[in-house]
Amino acid sequence: MNEMVFLFLLGLVFVSMCTQAKGNEEMISLCKDKCLELKTTIDFSSGPCLMDPIRHDPNPENVWVCDVAHSPRKTVDNFPYNQCSYYVDGFATHFIEVDEDCNLIRSQ
Repeated sequence: MNEMVFLFLLGLVFVSMCTQAKGNEEMISLCKDKCLELKTTIDFSSGPCLMDPIRHDPNPENVWVCDVAHSPRKTVDNFPYNQCSYYVDGFATHFIEVDEDCNLIRSQ
């Protein structure tokens, strides 16, 4: 019986991890798409926030923002006024950074 409970819990953890990874991929895709859409109309040199938040999620642990940064990182990328306010103010729990060519730098 204990083995069955353990296997069930292990399965739940695996499904949760897969669902989270899929959610991350979806948010990254939305961020990259928005970056490509805005690339010709916005100056990315200051590292602007593109989506603040990416979309509203009823789960406060799943709030994402999309930000442009330089790769390698420049001082201007660290200024709060060049970052997404949802993240700076603590409302977003995750962020995605893309470079000026819309390539993923990092997501967290």
